[in-house]
Formats: sequence, C-alpha cells, structure tokens
Amino acid sequence: MQNKRIMQRNGYEKKGFIRSHIENNLRNYVIITVFFLVGLIIGVLYINNTNVNQQEEISTYINEFINNAKNDASIDYTSIFITSVKNNLLLALFLWFSGLTVIGIFALYGIICFRGFSFRI
Repeated sequence: MQNKRIMQRNGYEKKGFIRSHIENNLRNYVIITVFFLVGLIIGVLYINNTNVNQQEEISTYINEFINNAKNDASIDYTSIFITSVKNNLLLALFLWFSGLTVIGIFALYGIICFRGFSFRI
C-alpha cells in the first residue's frame, strides 16, 4: 500500500514503471538474450553435427514420445505440473543465490546458455 502511494506521489504508472525498468536494465536483458541465443546456436550445431545413428536415435525417441502422448489418455497432468514447478523453482532459487556472489554471476550465464542449448534438444 505504501509503495502504491509512493508510485502515485512520484507520478509513476505501471506502464511507466515497467518501461523505465526495461530502459534502465536494457544492457542486462541484451546480455542474457545473447547468452541464450549462443546456447541455442550451439545446440543446433550439436544436433547437426551428430552422426546418423545418433540422429535416428533422437528422432525415434521424440517420435515415440509424441505417439505415446497422443495415444495414451492416462497422462497425469498434475504430476507433470508439480514436477515442472518444482524444477523451475529450484532453478530460480539457485539462480537467485548464485547472483548474490561474485563467482555465481558467471554461473548464471552458463546456466542461461545451457537452457538455450537444451531448448533445441
């Protein structure tokens, strides 16, 4: 409530606050996006440079997963959701704690790059 009063007193609106935040941190957003794109490109190059047997194995795995998802009506959506939330919360906590240290800042960039790499696979 007090923050809202301060924002109103200073003339900030939500759009203006978000816009000013993005403008003030644009360099950080660009750096994170570049690391994500580097990981994505490395992932694409990794898949393209694998041998034929590995490509067939990956393709078979993905196709079987999609076919099982289409044909099997007994998917436990709540279990998938809980697992996904748990994994992402753990990653968010790790990123936050890593950002508190000087060494952890470099780990942040590595994790972002790996997320880009695994996004392709």
